[in-house]
Amino acid sequence: MHTFNPITRFSGSNKVHKVATLIAITMLIGGLIWIGSAFSHRTRGVEVPESVSASIPPDKTPEELTTEQWQGIREAYDASKRSVRQDGDGWKAENPGQGLTASFDRRGLEVRPESGGWRWGLELTSYGVGATQTPIKGQAAAVRTEARRVAYDWDANLEEWYQNDARGLEHGYTIRRRPVAASESDPLALRLQVRGGLRAVGPIGGRNLAFGSEQGGTLLRYSNLKVFDADGKELAARFEADGEEAFRIVVEDQGASYPVTIDPTISQEAYLKASNAAAGDNFGYSVAISGDTVVVGALNGDAPGGTANVGTAYVYVRNGATWTQQAILTASNADANDRFGESVDISGDTIVIGAWFEAGTNN
Repeated sequence: MHTFNPITRFSGSNKVHKVATLIAITMLIGGLIWIGSAFSHRTRGVEVPESVSASIPPDKTPEELTTEQWQGIREAYDASKRSVRQDGDGWKAENPGQGLTASFDRRGLEVRPESGGWRWGLELTSYGVGATQTPIKGQAAAVRTEARRVAYDWDANLEEWYQNDARGLEHGYTIRRRPVAASESDPLALRLQVRGGLRAVGPIGGRNLAFGSEQGGTLLRYSNLKVFDADGKELAARFEADGEEAFRIVVEDQGASYPVTIDPTISQEAYLKASNAAAGDNFGYSVAISGDTVVVGALNGDAPGGTANVGTAYVYVRNGATWTQQAILTASNADANDRFGESVDISGDTIVIGAWFEAGTNN
């Protein structure tokens, strides 16, 4: 991910003016080098270089690209919005389609909605067969991250994982061999502690759980519990209550071929948003292409640091039929509603980006 410092900020008369800063960017192997080329734009007497490409309505395919190419770029963009990133001593991932932010801290998971107001999470405390349980609570897992996936390696036999996809935050466990048990007829069981302020709504049982606040009403679901063995055979599984703030996942694994995969999904209740995670970003408001490199403006995109609606530009490079995101371009002095990326252009290894409402000051 790349950010840059604007070369200059433009001043008008004695008042603060809205300006468009066009930053020329030179892309070299191994990174981006920002060079000092900027042009002012005023609310009157606008002068914009002719090479700046026109705005493209976000629901249309840019004329420079085929529908298939544009779909590939959008898929790469949507995937990047859900990628896992370092956050202090832990990790964080956004799920725009579900309106959730997930945090991982080597012990478990916590999620919160975009609107705030509540937190909910899970922490594995033990696993095993029947009453023969291996304790996990209080341990810190070895963590691996890749793109939209977080994996906790608890021991040589148990992997806990999270996959951040369009359906929601998929949560699962892979158990490589059957744990040692006092009785072969006992089922496989994992005990999970609930974190945050939400509690189970209604009786705990079956393959779906609902969680809500003390005021009542479902806010989040932990649902669609499915379990498969190594041969693809689906195993009978259910949730069971285990105290006020915990529950168990119970799997009838007698005769199953290991490894066994346990796979439920976390989703926010009644969260209504377009299935396209970037719908509110106006991704594709401006587009420019040069050879196998495409620059796309997201007019209302948020800066990586969290500033809302500053605008963002994305660079994609094609390798055969696959588009890969090469860079995210933002301004280090980004302010809300700057509209960085309202216009973009590219020629060879130079990119120009317009930020029409970046506020200049009189020096």
